[in-house]
Formats: sequence, C-alpha cells, structure tokens
Amino acid sequence: MKPIRLLRQNQLLIFLLFCLFNACFFSPSTYGQTTTTPTEILSHCITDDKIWQQLPSGHKEVTNYYILDHGVDLTIANNLTIQGKSVSLIDKGTRDTIGNQPYFLFHTLNISETKAFVRLYLAYTANGAEKTIEGEFSFIKENNSWVAKTKS
Repeated sequence: MKPIRLLRQNQLLIFLLFCLFNACFFSPSTYGQTTTTPTEILSHCITDDKIWQQLPSGHKEVTNYYILDHGVDLTIANNLTIQGKSVSLIDKGTRDTIGNQPYFLFHTLNISETKAFVRLYLAYTANGAEKTIEGEFSFIKENNSWVAKTKS
C-alpha cells in the first residue's frame, strides 16, 4: 500500500512542477504578445519619410497601409488608422489581392517595458520584380510614450 501512496505523491509533485514551469517560462508576458502592438511604434515606422523617399514615385501615393502578417506576433487594434489611412493585415494568400500597392513586412519586433527595436521592410514591385527597402528603429519609453531614438 505504501508504494501506491508514494506514486501518487510523486505524480502530484510532477504535476505541480509542470504547472510552475509553465507559469514561469510561458507566461503571456514572455511567450507571445497578448496586447496590441503600440500604435506609436507602428505609426512611426510605417510613415517614416526616409523609407518612403526611396520608393519610386508611382508607389508613393497609397490609400491604405498594408502589413504582411508573417514572421512576428503583430496585433493591431480593429479599425486602426494612421494619418487618415486604414491599416490592414494581409497574409501570404491575399497578398496578390492588393495589386501593386506596397506593403510592410516586420522582420523583428522586440518590445519590452522600456525599450523596443523594430526591423521592417517596405516591399513593392518594380518592372515585374519585388524589391524591398529596409528600416530599423529603436525606441525608449519616456513618460508613458514611445520615443524614437535611432533609425536607418
């Protein structure tokens, strides 16, 4: 009878250790992003003049900002608009439906409590070939607002 009691105690201990491990290493704050990506960061990145100036003139006038939902955990608010233009997430299957409109691909999106780093690409088609323009941005949080510190 004692071996059965010992087995049950070990099972309980293993279960408790499993729960503790999951709570520590896979909590929402460290495993996946459960809140929306800060609009200040998105706005600054996708409206950056330096990136848009490199785009051929026929692509500069856009009615919407498109973001390819691939590679990073990107969550945006419903009906998000930036500078009067709607922001839409697209996936690889619907990328062709936007025609020749340029779109953003976020390669890196690291956001902590006090700083953030973003690497993105603005993709467009020219002469039948897809081309990209890279942008990198660093942010720090000051007075509850995200402030851009560097960009390239």
